[in-house]
Amino acid sequence: MAFEACPYCLADVRVTWWDHFVGLATQCRQCGAYSGPPWSLRRMVTVLFASLLVNGLVIFLVARPARALVLLIFYVGSVAGLIAASSASQSDGLFFTALVAVILGPMCISAVEYYWHAKYLADAPIVASRWAASQSSLDQLPDSSDKATAFVQPAPQFLGTADMERLRNEIEIAIFHHTDRLAFLAAFSYFVASLCAGVALLENNWVSLSCSFILSGLAYSAKTHESRVFALLYVALAAGIFANAVRNSVLGVDDGSSWQIAFAIFVLGLGTTATTVALARLRRIRRRIPLKPAEHLRD
Repeated sequence: MAFEACPYCLADVRVTWWDHFVGLATQCRQCGAYSGPPWSLRRMVTVLFASLLVNGLVIFLVARPARALVLLIFYVGSVAGLIAASSASQSDGLFFTALVAVILGPMCISAVEYYWHAKYLADAPIVASRWAASQSSLDQLPDSSDKATAFVQPAPQFLGTADMERLRNEIEIAIFHHTDRLAFLAAFSYFVASLCAGVALLENNWVSLSCSFILSGLAYSAKTHESRVFALLYVALAAGIFANAVRNSVLGVDDGSSWQIAFAIFVLGLGTTATTVALARLRRIRRRIPLKPAEHLRD
């Protein structure tokens, strides 16, 4: 692991050997801007061609190991679900859809990662300029031992710049929508977990019943605390339930488990994780803006 200077604020940015090897964009902890080598069209074509040879492993060439592993699990789970559905329904359409997903799935995932890499680098100057504007506003504060005390009192006129107010409002609106989405995902998770619990009671499957209660608890904790840890535990347990349901469906074992419900739980877990991660990032950015909450956006 090494440190390189951010091209926008000159702060130290942690860069791993994998970032160097793959050429990934890294985010500065101080200004929030991304920096890294741009990906050329030739690289994109090479990655897409490599996906025909190594299939899902090509994802590790466009993402960090942890993110690549999550995307690979999602890809394998989707293909396995399509194959299981085609076997259960004897549908040729689902079978050919699974074949197309096997071939084009890694290509699509790599293309999405290529897009996000380009977007991060394109937005970096805007993010850095907003950070610089906030820092210049901080520098204009009167000298005191604790600048945070100045924000407890009525804000001076020079703090209410239009750009900073607009950025604050956009972030607070985004936080509100993500919080609302997290609550919806949690409520939907309770509903699906209750369906799973009902099926487990009818089949006297006490293990599935226990898993349903655990899933509800993890969804509640992830929503209440906006916790990425509980959301990841949710995804891990949902992935295990989905893999077990697919295995039983392929082997013809009738234990009362439904791979459709298990897949719905897995998708809800991924959505909950993505939302908590986005919320944490939005709240981190909001703390950097030295303005009070907007009057018309307060709870």
